[in-house]
Amino acid sequence: IQIFVGIFLFLAFYSDMNTKEAIWQAISHSISSFNGAGFLFFNTKGLLGGYEKNISVLTLMGINIFFGSLGYLIFIDLFQTFKWKKLSLNSKLVISSTIFLNLFGTLILFALESQPNGELENTGMINGSGQSLFNTVSGRTAGFSSIDFNSIRIPTALWCSALMFIGGASASTAGGIKLNTIMVVYSFIISTLKGSPHTSIFNRKIPDEQVSRCITILMISILVIFLFTIIISLNESYEIHKIFFEICSAFGTVGLSSGFTQQSSNLSRIILIILMIIGRIGPLTMVLALGNRNKPIMYKNAEERVTIG
Repeated sequence: IQIFVGIFLFLAFYSDMNTKEAIWQAISHSISSFNGAGFLFFNTKGLLGGYEKNISVLTLMGINIFFGSLGYLIFIDLFQTFKWKKLSLNSKLVISSTIFLNLFGTLILFALESQPNGELENTGMINGSGQSLFNTVSGRTAGFSSIDFNSIRIPTALWCSALMFIGGASASTAGGIKLNTIMVVYSFIISTLKGSPHTSIFNRKIPDEQVSRCITILMISILVIFLFTIIISLNESYEIHKIFFEICSAFGTVGLSSGFTQQSSNLSRIILIILMIIGRIGPLTMVLALGNRNKPIMYKNAEERVTIG
């Protein structure tokens, strides 16, 4: 995939630079986009080195980011069969949620930023939709941007923070708490609302142990985000939504910036570094690593109900 996209990126860059430079720019940006690194290697200025409105470059890099965020297990499953019914539950969850989140995220981003004083004002339906799609796909994991996230509206910043918090699929190059986690929690909520004692989706029951782990990951991650938001806001006199955006970006290892990091203190930068480590390792992994899993609890306490709601 990286070689295929790299070839077409070379054709897109060739008209603007010499052959040697075009080759290296194509290779480096193909690798950077597929792996969600977000590094730029252009010598020219601009959010994407002057290619912010180049549909060919945005499309190619967006395709790379999309495939990189799916995960290697999905590739294996697709190589074995292309029939939807024969795909594993994991593949169905990832593919359906990825497509939905990208399309729905594109709609929300365009609706918010096409308003007066928005970043996509006067861009038109086609160009605006293309820009929204690229920044939604990239904003969930890669960190490339064709719009200035330092100037986006507050609702857009909060929406993009949610996308970065979720991230991509498990066993992929993406960060965040992962689509798989969110989909399991979503399935648990829907099953509970239906009155079912089991968590099911696509006519398959998800093991209770996995449901518990996903809920634990979600709750620990939310706690970490809000705790570090409070800590940094005590140390910095900066707009809270931009601090929250920066924290979600660090936790999701995305790399997008609202401009806060450049103006923050060394203490805040250290906190963001810690958040990147936590986000990359995974909240639940860190908790389990600190706990003693070699001595499982061999007893069960007596059951008693509590008042809820």
